[in-house]
Amino acid sequence: METIQDFFVIILTVCRLFLSNFTIQSPLLWNYLFGHHPQAEIEGAAYKLFSPFRHRRLYDGPVVLPTSKDATPILLSLRVLDGTTRKPIPAAVLDVWQVDPRHVGPHSLGYSLFGYNCRGKFVTDENSAREIETLMPVPYGPQSLQRSAHIHFIVSAYGYESFTSQLYIDPERKFTKHDFANWWRESRDILHVEPKDGKLEYEFLLWPKYAKKAGRDFKMV
Repeated sequence: METIQDFFVIILTVCRLFLSNFTIQSPLLWNYLFGHHPQAEIEGAAYKLFSPFRHRRLYDGPVVLPTSKDATPILLSLRVLDGTTRKPIPAAVLDVWQVDPRHVGPHSLGYSLFGYNCRGKFVTDENSAREIETLMPVPYGPQSLQRSAHIHFIVSAYGYESFTSQLYIDPERKFTKHDFANWWRESRDILHVEPKDGKLEYEFLLWPKYAKKAGRDFKMV
């Protein structure tokens, strides 16, 4: 039964992928339609519909310890704030997905096709905060199409314009130079983050719907 459900989810996801990534999120239109948000980033081709709500841990299977040879655990400490007032937005939703470093290899990019390993939604608390236990992503892909280590997000909240983003973990910018996402526009430097002591902190900003010019005057302060 789960296999049949996965099949239909994959079909719907592929349809959505075609509509979003090859039309409204195509390189030619992305800057105009979505690039006005300073934290926005392309969605990529690995998003999957209907990911489950999770409490704290993003990946499936046994808990990965810091001593593991297959992957490095990392704690995401995230907040979602009003872009105008900088006040916290409770009950914001973070739709998160990433590669599983345990499955990245010559014949696998590490994204789950069946099931929802390293995929899930998280809701912020009354202080707009949410901590997520996950695994340190790794770069993947052939040299000419290499992608920096990154984590995907769709950030949304009632009454606010949602947006898609990615956080990059590439302190030395070694892989950023070859990341194909930067072929048609400048690197989104504001999305580069560096974990400290196994923890990665970041604040996402949302602007109210129907803001002036649909939010094209967004500013970071």
